[in-house]
Amino acid sequence: MKFALLCTGGVAVLVLSFLWTMTRIQYRVGRRHVKVLLFGIPIRRIAITRIAYASKHEPDGFAERWYNTFRTAHRLVTIEKNKGFPRNVCITPKNRYAFLGEIKEAVRRADPKAEWAQVTTFEESTAILSQANAPEARGKGKEL
Repeated sequence: MKFALLCTGGVAVLVLSFLWTMTRIQYRVGRRHVKVLLFGIPIRRIAITRIAYASKHEPDGFAERWYNTFRTAHRLVTIEKNKGFPRNVCITPKNRYAFLGEIKEAVRRADPKAEWAQVTTFEESTAILSQANAPEARGKGKEL
């Protein structure tokens, strides 16, 4: 009886400490990397030069998720990498639009030719996305 109670208490303490640790995750955009920090120690780095796109939309398929909240609806930022596995990394900064601006600025500094980092309006970004997702652009167009 005592052993079962101690095991239940230990599991409860372990779960609560995991949940508290999850809330200590922070994000930072540096000169060369987007960093995921736990207690100020980098636990994940994404090179600025490897970022293909960043958006506020949920990715299709598998993604690496570094959440620091349980309510991700209005905080989600998806970083799509050029190559590597997993291709998408999801994070939840406090202000996603300011964080997206920081990522775009860092990408513009690293690669001035990156089209998606130059856009400032929603219309421009949807035009770029629709061009990139068009079947002709991907070489998968079928002729009728």
